[in-house]
Amino acid sequence: LPGATYDVLHEDDDILVVDKGAGLLFVPGRQPHKADSLISRVRSTHGDAVGVAHRLDRDTSGVCVLAKTKAALRALSMAFQERQVNKTYVGAVAGVPDDAGVIDGAIGKILTPEGYNRVALLSEAEGGRAATTAYRVLETAEHSALLELAPKTGRAHQLRVHLASIGHPLLGDALHGGAAHERLCLHSAKLAFAHPSTRVPVAFASDAP
Repeated sequence: LPGATYDVLHEDDDILVVDKGAGLLFVPGRQPHKADSLISRVRSTHGDAVGVAHRLDRDTSGVCVLAKTKAALRALSMAFQERQVNKTYVGAVAGVPDDAGVIDGAIGKILTPEGYNRVALLSEAEGGRAATTAYRVLETAEHSALLELAPKTGRAHQLRVHLASIGHPLLGDALHGGAAHERLCLHSAKLAFAHPSTRVPVAFASDAP
């Protein structure tokens, strides 16, 4: 989205927690028009030491954490890899699913007829990686619902693929069959983890737009 930016939620000697706007790339792309990103903006003010332990899609908004030291980056990367970070998202979907449920479906990349890589359900035998998402319904409307989403794994496009697989794609997710919307209706609402330096549990939240 034009003018997408970010707000700082917390900063200390080890980490920088920000609320990223929808439409802002997380890391810069190779093409010149993809040079602007969250990480390039943060590094312009905080220096090149800022490291990336996880990412949000360009069109996903909300809470994310960056590392300010190599030690913090190692600790955060390990925490994400070992699923020691509790991630909570909020998403608006087409239709109204069951009140709560768990979606299990391995995910991998497939090559489209146009020659592009696309993330999709792909069995583990075909090279997919196991993925699990828990959800519960927060609110409903006539033809849509607001869900709380808790990914137990951290695969690329996991929430988008899983919700589409049960017939309830995210609004604004044209890639996976979602209805047209001004933006992708997916927001990182909360991150909870052990602080990489003190090991004290911390949590950071952002209200969904």
